[in-house]
Amino acid sequence: DNFMLKCMQLFQIQKITHGIMLVGSVGTGKSTVWRVLLDAMEKVDGMKGEAYVVDPKAVSKEELYGKLDPTTLEWTDGVFTDILRRVSMGLRG
Repeated sequence: DNFMLKCMQLFQIQKITHGIMLVGSVGTGKSTVWRVLLDAMEKVDGMKGEAYVVDPKAVSKEELYGKLDPTTLEWTDGVFTDILRRVSMGLRG
């Protein structure tokens, strides 16, 4: 069925990328698909999975990705880059 197809497509995509953006109309099953897939992968792999949900419309581009101070050349992580850094370092929270 279509729901299973969407789960399998998401599974294939998540194997080859670090971040996934699900886009679509309200009520089309985006949240349900990633939650069901995460639960299934936890059962198969025997380990707890993690998902980080970020609404890009709720923050500015700089707040999302980060910014470079033009004077000091100091980088400040945004929400997305902070999550990626924590995941790559094996930190939670």
